[in-house]
Amino acid sequence: RSGGCSRGGGGGAGLCDQSFESGMQSCFEVMLSDGSTMELGEGGSERKVDWENRLEYAERAMEARVGEGGMQAAVVGRGLTSVVPAGLLCLLEWEELELLVTGRDEMDVQLLRQHTVYRGVCDTDELIKGFWDVLEGFSTCEKASFLRFVWGRSRLPRPTHFTETFKVHATPGCGDSRLPKADTCFFTLHLPHYSSSSILREKLLYAIKHCADMDLR
Repeated sequence: RSGGCSRGGGGGAGLCDQSFESGMQSCFEVMLSDGSTMELGEGGSERKVDWENRLEYAERAMEARVGEGGMQAAVVGRGLTSVVPAGLLCLLEWEELELLVTGRDEMDVQLLRQHTVYRGVCDTDELIKGFWDVLEGFSTCEKASFLRFVWGRSRLPRPTHFTETFKVHATPGCGDSRLPKADTCFFTLHLPHYSSSSILREKLLYAIKHCADMDLR
């Protein structure tokens, strides 16, 4: 089949071996994440990638990239098993372990509300009612951005491990021209008095999207 075209499987549909080799100028080596080059086997830097060995090259390159973090992963594993016995980790699926370590990816607004206290306002005031309505209406991504804005993290802990108190401080006076502020270290939101929920939503979204870094608040 020299010079012919392959229209079957194997990743070469529609390619000719001659056109492949004329366009493929690689050897059996791959660049790693740190910018260094790794030979894929002895003499890899001298071995050209051609039509016949293309699948071997792809497999070796994938193995090299996937395995390059093996040393770091092993260190993380040793650290984890120094806290939690490896035998217990085997009882958990990876999703269960992720939930225990990081919490749910969807922020539970009602859970946050249960751990909230107020200053300068009470939970029955229109400002606070509007605030929770706005937060409930946020997308999953926006809720995570809000939590990062006020607390520096994108997920809430599990209910049994939620020991912090979220504080909402209402700043005096009309605040339609002002943005909310956050004290991340104290899990505190300073919320101006807005004349409507739509303005509150606009200002809060602007704050969480443009003031995500602590030094910008």
